[in-house]
Amino acid sequence: MVEQGLKPITQVLHQHVVPANPTVAKYLKLEPETPVIEIARLRSVQGVPIPNLVTDDLNNQSLRALLESRYHLYIGRGRQTIQAVLAEGREAKRLEVNKGAPLFRLDSISYLNDGTPVEYYFAYNQGDCSQFEVELFAAANPMRLSISQRNFR
Repeated sequence: MVEQGLKPITQVLHQHVVPANPTVAKYLKLEPETPVIEIARLRSVQGVPIPNLVTDDLNNQSLRALLESRYHLYIGRGRQTIQAVLAEGREAKRLEVNKGAPLFRLDSISYLNDGTPVEYYFAYNQGDCSQFEVELFAAANPMRLSISQRNFR
């Protein structure tokens, strides 16, 4: 987005410690109910919502940059699953779309260089203004997949 001359704005809806639900625990390789930090953010560009630590201010900074600069945690790889879904109550309201509007749900897990899972998140992107570009690389082994996202609003 920044490369396109757009300035993303982030509003933190909440950030606090919660017990890991079974899905989060599975992704982060933790026992269910282990305390984790839950962060809910609403990102927007030009007033249009974009679906992407307890005391750190995450309103206008990248979580990845914060992990690197303050905590010296470096993400080495990640995995993202993209699924077409229909907007339901909360997502429709936050994204200012009608119930049943097409959305993409992204589930993402990031790993440190040593393979430790450090971040799990899910996000919703509007289906009518998002484009995902997939680029394949023939690497030594295995095949890598690179995905970039563009929002049109």
